[in-house]
Amino acid sequence: MKGFIPVLLFSLLLSPSAPAGTITSYVSGNWNSTGTWVGGVIPASTDYVIIASGDNVNTNGSRTCAGITITGTLSMNFGNTLTVNGNVSGSGIWSTGRVITLSGNWTFNGTSTAGSVQVNFVGSNEQTLSGVISSGSGDLIINKTGGSVTLGSNMYVGGIFTMTSGTFNAGSYLLTAVSNTLTAGTLRVGTATWAGNYSFTPAPPANFTIDYYNSAATINAGFTYQNLIYSGSGTAGTSGTLTVQGDLENTGGGTLNFGSNAVTISGTVTSHSIAGFTTTGLVSMTKTSGTATLTGNVTMGSFTLNGLGGTLNFGAGLSNTVTGTLTTTNG
Repeated sequence: MKGFIPVLLFSLLLSPSAPAGTITSYVSGNWNSTGTWVGGVIPASTDYVIIASGDNVNTNGSRTCAGITITGTLSMNFGNTLTVNGNVSGSGIWSTGRVITLSGNWTFNGTSTAGSVQVNFVGSNEQTLSGVISSGSGDLIINKTGGSVTLGSNMYVGGIFTMTSGTFNAGSYLLTAVSNTLTAGTLRVGTATWAGNYSFTPAPPANFTIDYYNSAATINAGFTYQNLIYSGSGTAGTSGTLTVQGDLENTGGGTLNFGSNAVTISGTVTSHSIAGFTTTGLVSMTKTSGTATLTGNVTMGSFTLNGLGGTLNFGAGLSNTVTGTLTTTNG
């Protein structure tokens, strides 16, 4: 029996049940083949995977790992998903890709030209995104239960940029997306203008939030806001007539000064709040149901109340000023 001990120990070291670690490809082959990997060990879900330069590894099904570096080629068949409970990096090739879901950071900066690739950010932790998704029609999905995804470089999305939950922060970089689908969540604007961070014009759905935080932000008036936040410490203006149908918040200690631009409070939200602001232009309340409540002092050039079925609550203990015409029609 003693003569068998070394053989038994060697067998245990090569067994797929060996302790989690880093598994590196040895030759090209399928992910689930022992011959593909150094030591003959197929990566477990808790292992970090390295696709070595010159090797082409096909997932040959849906797989899970703790992280992956692609210096060779990662191939995936239609319908396959690679779940990465960590980071995705490397400068290799993601070929015939399908779906990579990750809870860590994406710094892959290699080549991916396949259509219908999809990168899906999940989890509740803070994540960063830089490098390349695809030079083709790749999709980017933000589907987080908490935390945010922050850009670390300019990013091109040749397919659809989708927000289903969580926060996306473009920082100081530009996200260029051919199309977008916004369902829920928060988009943060770190540059002085919307166009500095995003190439598209959104149509935010109910309860969707857009947060500007640059110290000299100009809020884009080219679309209707649901929830709008200014979390910067400076002064935020607007590029034109600003329309808000949800909350307007000022959370960073800054100032909302909209110059001579008009502000319209509209929509049917049951109850929402409007932070204090200043404009020499017209403020209109056109809500057809629900109540908007001022939470800070508002100074306006003129005011029109024309919301049949809606209510504007001027708040308690505030000093609201109309320097021009006050018109009440409905509301």
